[in-house]
Amino acid sequence: MSETSESEMLLDSISRDEPDEDKSPSNKPGASSSLPDDNQSNKNNVVPVGLTSAIAGEPHALYRLIREQAQIPPRILLYIRGYPFEGASTTVFHFCIDLTYTVLRANTEDHEWNEFKVVRDGDGIGAHRGGWSPTLEWKPARRFFGSSHKKKNPKSAEGELEGQSLLGINENTSDGADLALMTWGERFCRDPAGIKKFRLDRSLQGFDSKALESEVYQCLRAIVRDDPKVKWLNVSCNINLSPFDVRSPHWFNALDDNIWFGFFIILTQLWIIFLPIMCFLRGRYEVANSIWKASKAVRDEERPCGLAKIHAHGRNESKLTAFWAPAIAQAIKDRENTCRVLKLTYLEDLEERNRDRATYAPLSTMARAE
Repeated sequence: MSETSESEMLLDSISRDEPDEDKSPSNKPGASSSLPDDNQSNKNNVVPVGLTSAIAGEPHALYRLIREQAQIPPRILLYIRGYPFEGASTTVFHFCIDLTYTVLRANTEDHEWNEFKVVRDGDGIGAHRGGWSPTLEWKPARRFFGSSHKKKNPKSAEGELEGQSLLGINENTSDGADLALMTWGERFCRDPAGIKKFRLDRSLQGFDSKALESEVYQCLRAIVRDDPKVKWLNVSCNINLSPFDVRSPHWFNALDDNIWFGFFIILTQLWIIFLPIMCFLRGRYEVANSIWKASKAVRDEERPCGLAKIHAHGRNESKLTAFWAPAIAQAIKDRENTCRVLKLTYLEDLEERNRDRATYAPLSTMARAE
């Protein structure tokens, strides 16, 4: 059984109604555990082929890029729609809530919420290690069709790893993910294949989107109970787990991005030729994975099972709904109907306006009395 499935079964075995707030200062909401800003998280998941010529031939640049992208969390968006009747094509309100920074967080001193894993030689894990199919061991590539055939004299992997301190690689990491990533970057750059791809996968653990949708739906029903214009509600959660790809600057990779070329080869039956090239002749390096945890199980001797479920920001699905309820109510009141993305700044501005209203309300009452 895989490690991911074991952890999911462990979390499912713990009751959802258990208190999950961690009282340690480093794990309270708002503590210093910064994630990349929204501008970074909105980057494309594929490096443009025209910009990969330097990256595909430089292990240091590839290492830095993959390590940077591994720190960007998957985006969690909650879409909320209200309709005048069931099956209507027009909406009364339609907006979106960005839950990323209230569900996920960076690692703290007490807990690890973002885990970076890289497969290594001899670990027994099936992965694409430069070939067209998953393998357990890496073998040096000997390619003919699609090879660049350029004479290169790169440094060995050991020689590159001697400069790891200049790259900021942590020598004391327990799993050696940084060293393994640098090794795979060296292998990728030394691969003579002209068509090759290095992929960073993303995964999310401990997040129950169905439970959150149910909680938000109940909250919406309470908000629009007396609204005669809203008769039907829809709540859907979208999680962007798209992988991040770095590909070699080959014309075939450039065509792979062109949607019109895809339609063309399907209509002309040329996919019979291009599909084998895509599957069998492309060097695939899918060895890195960035795992984000919205919640996890920790030891708790006070509980009968000896385990407790904690969340990254101390909020389960019901607490997360209550946290965003003021923003949801205000957006419905304002009839937000443009699929606007509401972020933490929207909620902070709303709290600031309510605070100002509470401050100046007594003064306005006194003025009217005079």
